Amino acid sequence: MNITLTDEQVQDIIDTALYGGIQYWAWVEGVDDSLDPVVVKIQETAAVDLDSEDVAPVHFITEDVIRRGFELYPKHLINQTTIVGSLHIFEAGETGDSEIDLDIDAGAADLIVQFGLFGEERYA
Repeated sequence: MNITLTDEQVQDIIDTALYGGIQYWAWVEGVDDSLDPVVVKIQETAAVDLDSEDVAPVHFITEDVIRRGFELYPKHLINQTTIVGSLHIFEAGETGDSEIDLDIDAGAADLIVQFGLFGEERYA
């Protein structure tokens, strides 16, 4: 079954990640809310030692990042014995493409962002 996120669902994942999911490894540097869904500029602060003069890598959380991370997230869960985050998908249809309702927490939103940006979970 193909699952296609709506723009509203992408925005909900971004909001959930920003306001509770990624804060332990990233700093929000800016938000371009003229776009829908928004584009968020973050610094990967956990990648550098706070006492160093190194500059934290900069990334952009975009619609494409969220869609890519959402696609990789279920594949990650198959290989894990412990599940971080909660993502429940409620299907509207029974076969083929379906519009879905999401119930997602900050841990799942965090992982979706990490998979979308890095292709893997870097921070637990």
